[in-house]
Amino acid sequence: MKKAPFYLTLLLCWCGVVRAQYTGNTMKLTTEKPFVGQAIEVTYNPKNTKLAESPSVDATIYWLRTKGEPIAQSYSLAKKGETFETKITAPTDAVAFCIVPQYEEKKDFNNGLTYAFLLYGSDGKPLSGSYAGLGYAYANYYYDMGLEDREVETAKALMEKEFTLYPANKRKFFQEYMFTFSSRKEEDKKQLLAEAEALSKNSDLTEEEMGTLQQAYQRTQQKEKAEAVVKRKEEKFGKKEDRMASYSSFLRKKAPIAEKKKEYEQLWKTMPAEPKPMDWQYMKYIYSTYVRMLADSNRWDDFKKVIAEARPEVKAETMQTYNSLAWDWAKKGEKLEQATDLSKQATEWAKAQITQPRMASDPTAKTDAQLRKSRESQYSMFADTYGYILLKAGKNAEAARYLEDAAVTYGNYKNAEINERYVEALEKVNPPAIKEIAEKSIKKGKSTDAIIEALKQTYTQKKGSADGFDTYLADLKRIASENAKAEIREKMILKPAPAFSLVNLEGKPVSLADLKGKTVVIDFWATWCGPCISSFPGMQKAVDKYKNDPNVAFVFVDTWQTEEDKRKNAADFIEKKKYTFNVLLDDKDEVVTSFKVSGIPTKFVVDKSGNIRFKSVGFGGNTDILVEELSTMIALANENSQP
Repeated sequence: MKKAPFYLTLLLCWCGVVRAQYTGNTMKLTTEKPFVGQAIEVTYNPKNTKLAESPSVDATIYWLRTKGEPIAQSYSLAKKGETFETKITAPTDAVAFCIVPQYEEKKDFNNGLTYAFLLYGSDGKPLSGSYAGLGYAYANYYYDMGLEDREVETAKALMEKEFTLYPANKRKFFQEYMFTFSSRKEEDKKQLLAEAEALSKNSDLTEEEMGTLQQAYQRTQQKEKAEAVVKRKEEKFGKKEDRMASYSSFLRKKAPIAEKKKEYEQLWKTMPAEPKPMDWQYMKYIYSTYVRMLADSNRWDDFKKVIAEARPEVKAETMQTYNSLAWDWAKKGEKLEQATDLSKQATEWAKAQITQPRMASDPTAKTDAQLRKSRESQYSMFADTYGYILLKAGKNAEAARYLEDAAVTYGNYKNAEINERYVEALEKVNPPAIKEIAEKSIKKGKSTDAIIEALKQTYTQKKGSADGFDTYLADLKRIASENAKAEIREKMILKPAPAFSLVNLEGKPVSLADLKGKTVVIDFWATWCGPCISSFPGMQKAVDKYKNDPNVAFVFVDTWQTEEDKRKNAADFIEKKKYTFNVLLDDKDEVVTSFKVSGIPTKFVVDKSGNIRFKSVGFGGNTDILVEELSTMIALANENSQP
């Protein structure tokens, strides 16, 4: 199913040793203790960074707050000799900030540490909430910063610094603090329970604090204590609907569509007058789910009525649903007239959004430029759907215009399938244009067999034969390989890999120290993880490719399993699939925690000296690309092995 991407606007500042503020020489401020309202001069020297040769530098400042997502602002830096300079002023509700210098698409994240700074009061102390705001950012806001992952241990340590400096703030930030504790670690559960017990002793807890206390007891499996808090809360504030439970019930409970209709209407009826962001997040998802249910049940009168009566805040979700339905119908060759109508509406709406001013509902953690880019990406996807439908209807010239927008104008050749559809349209309306489009698609590493075949036909028609085509294609692919290698090189990091020793399925101990001197690929996975399993055919190809190379080793760390016999569970799976993986058992989930993994599959490439050089999260769905990218990472790790 073709869906609009769901972005969590997140930010992470650094891993490793907890520091509250960047203190190096690359980035300098007017003062070591900047404060709100001050015109802060920023001086950036890119000499030893990824931007060393950049002719100009821009920067995004993420102003961190104690509540709400960061505020992102863009700045252009003026070149002065070897440095670049600008002036910034903190918003009144900011408590800390991070600076990300960049040139075009290249960004300097200080080798994964980021340039982060606290804000101070007139007494010279960090502002109340500064450590907490920074800690909350480390745990929750990393996506837009382009950094690796959540850093909950750092977040917890910063929160505790906050509470040492401002003891009263433990209650204020208890909910944020609670989520830095892992429900998988016994030590964390014990500490969280102790913190919850201390909070419960306060006689003046607010309704919100009692809700947080209830959550803390639930996270530590203290069912009776959680129920006691609910009773205490109801006695003091009256019985109220548990909206989170209602959200979960609607999304998880299977029921006839008539019953779902009643649930849906009740949820909107009880929507708070001033909804919290979380309420909107759930209700938008519930709205999308419900209208899709109606469509799949062919309840078109209800479908139209719900959409007609929908609040303006869910307009984007309506258009995403239109696009998704149109795509699914077109792929099946069904309801093409309806698909055309819905897709046209969605596409025209998305095109108009590109130039719309920023709205209150837009994420503050995106700059205007970033927001426009995400809108362009959405239009590209919607235009692709509409172009595809027009192509199926034989409206080739019109299809080509929309597919050009999708693939080139707004897509910048980033999607191979969209590029292929545009080439298909060009075959029907403008064959000579195929050469340029196909060449650029191949050079960017975003081509398909169909694109290559179309290029071959164009080449043959022009030359009179296919002689020389293979050499011509090889040159294009060489450029693609060089570009891909340059992109992957930009993702290189340099961090010591955590030491570990685990037992494999044969009962033999395997430690990272034993593998020193080799480039090691560590793949964290679980038998219940769909993307992990989907990636394994590609991982088997990679293992086979390097099976005779004594300098490369693969280990597959089975983690986050709940089965009683974890060894048998993993062994049965591997044997059934006939994979030749060296599987290690992370029975206590300690190694996955030490590598700060928050989702699987996650792969690390560790160089011969024991340093992490690459981290890759998830699986893109293409086996050959997985093998190619992993091979490039291994080669680069070999070239750049550092003690």
